[in-house]
Amino acid sequence: MRWPRASWIRFWPSTSDARGDGVTCQPTSIAGFPIPCDAGAFLALLAVHVPLGIVCVVAGLTAMLAGKRAGLHPTAGTTYYWSLAVLCLTAAVLAAMRWNEDAHLLWLGAVTFGLATTARLARRHRWKYWMPIHIVGMGGSYTVMIAAFYVDNGKNLPLWRELPALTYWLVPASVGTLLIVRALWRRRSLYAPGFVRELDEEEELLRSKNRDA
Repeated sequence: MRWPRASWIRFWPSTSDARGDGVTCQPTSIAGFPIPCDAGAFLALLAVHVPLGIVCVVAGLTAMLAGKRAGLHPTAGTTYYWSLAVLCLTAAVLAAMRWNEDAHLLWLGAVTFGLATTARLARRHRWKYWMPIHIVGMGGSYTVMIAAFYVDNGKNLPLWRELPALTYWLVPASVGTLLIVRALWRRRSLYAPGFVRELDEEEELLRSKNRDA
């Protein structure tokens, strides 16, 4: 006897077996943008993943452009870090749903979050030469995150779809590397212990004012 297929099975993507009993994950589109899988779980996670990606892009850019002092810079950096943590988690689950096609996104997410975590730990625990480590870690994390976006979506974007796939890796990597080197060079005089102490005192003063408010 062949049991009727449950209606909720469409929620989770799977690959058809030889008998055709599995439920395939079919491509679809939303607002004209191609989506590789129409399963409910995939679309639900994507609805969380995309806004988180936007938050990471805005928060990371804000942290880069803000003055490197207590206030906006650490606030934006913290927002970027924790949004990135959830972004990488959703990316890992999405990659698991389409492992053969998207396994590389899991590794890119791991590298992105690993770099951000190293940068955060260096700053919080005042490692020796924490400032250049922080710059390279956060800048590298942001660069890999942007590269992951283009690797996954470049083939569907105007102009980018006309370029070789290698471009999706090389352009973000090249731009990111130049910006990191520029940041390191511009702040080379700030690595002195005296500046680091002044920065710590300024942050402690701001925290005291916030506690008293």
